[in-house]
Amino acid sequence: MEIDVIRQKLVDKLNSTETYDEWIDILQDTNPANYGVEDVEISIDYKDIWVAVRENTFTFKNAELIFSARLGGSSEESGYDSNFRIAISGNGQFEFISKSQDIKIIDFSINEHLELYPDRE
Repeated sequence: MEIDVIRQKLVDKLNSTETYDEWIDILQDTNPANYGVEDVEISIDYKDIWVAVRENTFTFKNAELIFSARLGGSSEESGYDSNFRIAISGNGQFEFISKSQDIKIIDFSINEHLELYPDRE
């Protein structure tokens, strides 16, 4: 499989239902804390992913994590929903599947702490 095909498959997998639960887990660590997240999307260009084929690892940069978070409280009276776009970078591991015609992301992480309002002190 060519390197650009692997990179595009990683883009697709990072933004798929296969990794949705991992993104939800990552988003549990926002500051301030949230009462739930929805509509998680990852925006990344395949050119911003580097792949080490022999090690089955990848790194990425210039990605945007786009999501809606419930803040303030879980009820309609005490909480509200807010939309966020946070620049992220990270790394992960993958494996080849389907006789090396596809890939599966095994795990991944991001480098940033998820500050929802970074300009506030």
